[in-house]
Amino acid sequence: MLEPMPRRRGARTPALLASLALSALSAAAQAEPLVADRAPYTVRAPAAPENSVASDGVRPEHVLVIALDGVSWNVFRRERSSAPHLSALARAGFARPAESVFPSMTWSAHVSMVTGQHPRHHGILGNRWLERGAKLVYPYLAAPADEWRRARTPSLFELAAAKGLATAALNWPATQGSKLIPYNLPETMESARLTYELMSPALRAVVERMYARDGRKKDLPKDYLPTLLGRIAKSEGVETDLFVRDLTVELVAPRRTGGGRGVAPKVPRLLFTHLLSPDTWLHQYGTPAWVERWGLELIDGMIGHILRAYRRAGVWKKTAVFVVADHGFVEISHAFDLKQFLVDEGFGPGRIPPSGLPKGGVGVLFNGHTGYVYARGSGRDKLPKLVRLLRGSTTRGCVHGLYAPAEYRRLGLPVPPADESAEAAPPGAHPGAPDLLVLLRPHCIFGEGHPRGQLVRPHKAWRIGYHGFLPREPRLLSVFIGAGAGIKRQRRTLPRCGVVDLAPTVGHLLGLTWPARWPGGEDAFQLDGRVLRDVLSHPPGEPRSAPRRTPAD
Repeated sequence: MLEPMPRRRGARTPALLASLALSALSAAAQAEPLVADRAPYTVRAPAAPENSVASDGVRPEHVLVIALDGVSWNVFRRERSSAPHLSALARAGFARPAESVFPSMTWSAHVSMVTGQHPRHHGILGNRWLERGAKLVYPYLAAPADEWRRARTPSLFELAAAKGLATAALNWPATQGSKLIPYNLPETMESARLTYELMSPALRAVVERMYARDGRKKDLPKDYLPTLLGRIAKSEGVETDLFVRDLTVELVAPRRTGGGRGVAPKVPRLLFTHLLSPDTWLHQYGTPAWVERWGLELIDGMIGHILRAYRRAGVWKKTAVFVVADHGFVEISHAFDLKQFLVDEGFGPGRIPPSGLPKGGVGVLFNGHTGYVYARGSGRDKLPKLVRLLRGSTTRGCVHGLYAPAEYRRLGLPVPPADESAEAAPPGAHPGAPDLLVLLRPHCIFGEGHPRGQLVRPHKAWRIGYHGFLPREPRLLSVFIGAGAGIKRQRRTLPRCGVVDLAPTVGHLLGLTWPARWPGGEDAFQLDGRVLRDVLSHPPGEPRSAPRRTPAD
């Protein structure tokens, strides 16, 4: 029997050497940096808000904000002859293009309108995201959406309530659970049940009064009205907008008494209403001119009803009106199956299950043209390889850019928190921030169900419309129109602004006061948006101009 050779002090066995080599390779892989693309632009730096004083110009008593989902600046400019009410507002005040936020999605943009912040501060990251250690987040189905946002930054709703002004938000995103909006109908999108459930009690009374006028309410089942309203809201079509239009008119128009005389209502001082059917049509039918014109014509007629209601209520000359869209549209011709790509290349499940990602997995959620890639545990070590593969020839025709968290702030998005176990993320950080952004070219969209080996292919036999690309894309610029009390008439098209400029401007007109500190913090509060002083009728230091005629005069 051979005796084993004596081991020298410090000698290493082959097994130990192999183990050390594997550890070194693993450490090298972990140390590999995630090198992606440079952000294509940098959003404006936040600044201290401008709190107006009583002497600053003409004060409107009421502000009406109408949000048009998916109506671009190019469509309004080309088809304005088909929109007489919008054109009249533009002639009496101003019209200009506006940039959305990134990603250019409905929920993130509408919250930016009322907060004056990019998603990096208000925390509504799009139409969906995944929070670390939590399930998938669909804000249109989540009752605490308003609570999440309030914990990060204030909105016009809180500022108005602090001043004792009544507000209304009709079909407006991310207002679920708000106790400060007397007339509140949150947009819930895919759930018919939540429409009536999340409606504020005061607005329920208005709806029941509207429906009881035909005398049928007594004979209907208890759940009839909640079911009906849920079906109307879930359709996201013309019937949804007609219902929202009638709700708006009901809150403004004089009510008839038994003798037939009108009783002036207490019109909400700040009213937000959201008309969304153009977005639905353009998603379904693409962007041919006749579809865009059809949507604009129908929406313009609804706006005419609302403006006439303000005139009949006797408050028109005291009202400032803003019409602003959340984004435009581009036409899609090709689709890229990123989920299948992740599976084929061995990165993980691709599709994120409702319970969240498993450890070591890589998955993706889509917000239009933007893919939010999430990785858990060892899955983060695979992201540098994923970037290299996505830059390859197979996907080059569809992939526009790949952005790591180091670039998020330039795009107006928050970064992942440094401490994932912390209960609250500091301003600029968010537990739902992805580990990688995949941005597709404007003609591509994320799709599923591609034949194996054909990850990029023509989308369908017909083309559809979409959004979610960089907000500075000309086709995604939205329309921004204003007129009325406190707004001067412009004889030219103004330069582009941002949807984040709406809240500071409205707050300035109503004399609202922004906080000095961030919620729950000691740092000085800042806004991404700015007051649009070039549209105000009497900026400080200038003589007051003569009142202008408005479309309802």
